[in-house]
Amino acid sequence: MGFDWIEVPIGGLSDFNYVEAGKLIREHELRVNLVAAMGPDRDFIHPDAAIRENATYYLRHCIHAAQTLGVPGVVGPPIRRWAALGNKPLPSG
Repeated sequence: MGFDWIEVPIGGLSDFNYVEAGKLIREHELRVNLVAAMGPDRDFIHPDAAIRENATYYLRHCIHAAQTLGVPGVVGPPIRRWAALGNKPLPSG
């Protein structure tokens, strides 16, 4: 294929079969980043507890997917709030 390294984005919780994808990754000797994609319903610092819980569930899903794929870790900003603030840092204090 010509690729040494690929990124696997995890948008939904059932986008593809992780076991089969892991076999392909090993078969083609690829290095992989698994990328978490935080959306408005996945925010660890949101005032709504359900949204915070969804973020936790999603990130745990990504960690499990990485393990199944044989990927050493998960990349991507695990936060969403910076985008809501116009890409400015969170206020201190």
